[in-house]
Amino acid sequence: MAAGLLLSGCSSLPFPPPDSSDLTIAVGSCLQQGKPQPIWKAIRLQEPDVFVFMGDNIYGDTENMSVMRQKYAELSAVRNYRQLRKRSRILAVWDDHDYGVNDGGAEYPKKEASKREFLRFFQIPESSPRWRRPGNYDAVIIGEPGRRVQFILMDTRSFRSPLEARPREEWFEKGVYWPNTDRKATI
Repeated sequence: MAAGLLLSGCSSLPFPPPDSSDLTIAVGSCLQQGKPQPIWKAIRLQEPDVFVFMGDNIYGDTENMSVMRQKYAELSAVRNYRQLRKRSRILAVWDDHDYGVNDGGAEYPKKEASKREFLRFFQIPESSPRWRRPGNYDAVIIGEPGRRVQFILMDTRSFRSPLEARPREEWFEKGVYWPNTDRKATI
């Protein structure tokens, strides 16, 4: 029976399952690409078979894809991240900041261009259906029959209905956004 790990995207290059019955999985998120990143060395030393980016893999927050590309380049320039990438399978999903806009959803005008930058950076083969379909989601199974893990990588940005902000003076007490009761709303 496969164990499932539900994640809010995409997978990396094909990668053989590990030789042993143990699978080491590391996860991370909220990476400020312009700040020091000593965590990569610690992660790399654990020798994970799979590293899962849980979103906000960079803080792109832009409609300019040259800027987005530069921010991915900053992550790519980190030596210990590059070494991890050589030794571990990378799975990644995006959240709002690597999607391109804080708290963004379907209304983000550059979602397709941003998706192309994301897929290029994470080296998703052009044969992947993610290049041809709307959204940035996938499911990946790793391991032998009877000892599998399934990663369900959900895109919670591309199709999400717009949010409606509360007045700023209500944020602390009631939260930033109004509940969406529209039965046609989607995520």
